[in-house]
Amino acid sequence: METIPLRRLVLLILSLFLIFSCKEDEVIKPDPQPKELTEKEKENKVINQWIVDAMGTYYLWEDQLPSSLGAGTGDPEIFFNSLLVEEDRWSYIVDDFEAYNAEFEGTPTSMGYSPQFWLYNDSKNVMIVVQYVYPGSPAEEAGLKRGDIILQIDEVELTPNNYYDLYSGDSYSVQLASLSGSSLMMTGESISLNAEVIDANPMVYHNVYDLEGIKTGYLVYTGFVAGNQEHYLNKLSEVFQGFKDEGVTELVVDLRYNRGGDMDAALHLGSILAPKTDADDEKIMVRYVYNRLLTREFSNDPENSVARFKQGLVNLELDEVHFMVTSSTASASEVVMAGLQPYMTTTLIGTNTAGKYTGMFVLDDFNDGKIHNWGLLPVCFKYSNADGYTDFGEGISPDYMVEDDLLNAVPFGDPADPMLAKAFELISGQVTTASLKSKAVHPGFERLEDERFSLLNDLVIRGRNLRTPER
Repeated sequence: METIPLRRLVLLILSLFLIFSCKEDEVIKPDPQPKELTEKEKENKVINQWIVDAMGTYYLWEDQLPSSLGAGTGDPEIFFNSLLVEEDRWSYIVDDFEAYNAEFEGTPTSMGYSPQFWLYNDSKNVMIVVQYVYPGSPAEEAGLKRGDIILQIDEVELTPNNYYDLYSGDSYSVQLASLSGSSLMMTGESISLNAEVIDANPMVYHNVYDLEGIKTGYLVYTGFVAGNQEHYLNKLSEVFQGFKDEGVTELVVDLRYNRGGDMDAALHLGSILAPKTDADDEKIMVRYVYNRLLTREFSNDPENSVARFKQGLVNLELDEVHFMVTSSTASASEVVMAGLQPYMTTTLIGTNTAGKYTGMFVLDDFNDGKIHNWGLLPVCFKYSNADGYTDFGEGISPDYMVEDDLLNAVPFGDPADPMLAKAFELISGQVTTASLKSKAVHPGFERLEDERFSLLNDLVIRGRNLRTPER
């Protein structure tokens, strides 16, 4: 029998001793004291618990949330986004609910121009093209107008890394350029801008045209905003009363840049546009579909089950409306068009709409004494029209395909606008050169979408006394 040399035996015994000693130390080693949370972590945990409670109750896809959902101490926005299902492209959270609310009241702090962002120079640079300017805003008073191209802010070229911070400033100057073919040339013009509380009236332009004896109303409507004490809804009714007084029998509604807004405003416009008999009969404009908890909660609640046309509003008694639409036409805009389809002819001119068939409740801090200023807008329902039309994820297709050529923009109401010209052609039967222009091709330029500038890209229901259903 082979014997183990003494030296090896000693080393083996020593090794075993060390191994067992270490294991014994690990077993008896006391647990470390729990790490004390920082003030920021404590605040995050409170907000994240609010997110858990809200999502578990109101989220349309609450049955797909993790079964054991705990509130961590990490960044609330990151935590919230981690909960969204793949289908959900729309839910979001804001860390300044008061500022968000001001947007919906129509009194934001703003310079008063709406940007569209483009990449150029092999995507190394960004330019801003002005979609529209609010009348009476600092931007209009300074001379900025629809179609203006901004290449620099404070004489700094815009890039994908800096354009957000530069555009979001409260005071700056913009340097303008002009487009010739596929080339951009600085004009030498510089405009100074300062943000202030503005009157963001979404009816930025309206007019009446005589087309071969046919009185035609044209309205540019940029957002579904009810306003404080329904101020903008009253203004909307005034515009249509003016149309009626002038004998308007045809209508063009420009929703090219209308990303959505308040359901009450959508219902107001829909009720004005719907055939008078259907509005007077309060027929169904849209139905709401919820998760299992809210379906049970709202089973006997007509206000939260369907939206019906409202009677008593000014009405042009039309049987057709022409809508101008783009991929920025979203949410509440789509509600109006889809909701009217069963009752009248809706003729769409432009490109596919955004395809947002869902909506949100606006949720802020549940506490009676509010302890944070975050706001939550999770998708809480989807909608269908009276015929069951819904789930149009690719958008609503136009009847007449015409590109919105913002890089060669003309003022609102100018018949040289190819989209407006097409609408006028359909109404009057008179073909113009402008109405034949259907494609806007600009090699070397690419649209840049940034959801940070799309806070109104929603269909929201606000002001309801929603109690938390029992699970």
